[in-house]
Amino acid sequence: MASNDRFYSQKIKTFFMRFDHDKNGHIEVEDFEKWAAKLSKIGKLNSYKSDELLKSLLAVWKVYFEPADTNNDGSVDIPELIIHMKNVE
Repeated sequence: MASNDRFYSQKIKTFFMRFDHDKNGHIEVEDFEKWAAKLSKIGKLNSYKSDELLKSLLAVWKVYFEPADTNNDGSVDIPELIIHMKNVE
């Protein structure tokens, strides 16, 4: 079972790295805002579509990441995310 826990933790760490846009070791709402701005620029989205993309990404933060912030510091670190993901399975 310990091997499965390590494998699961590594998967969550990889997932985490994809969302930590500024690579500071924490996922924050700002990561989603930066991600939306970057995708809007790449996709050459108009302001309406950019706003809709931002709303969608902020909903991902609110529903999936904010609940993992157990110490209420406004960010999620890897241990918080691992614990949270194990609890929502």
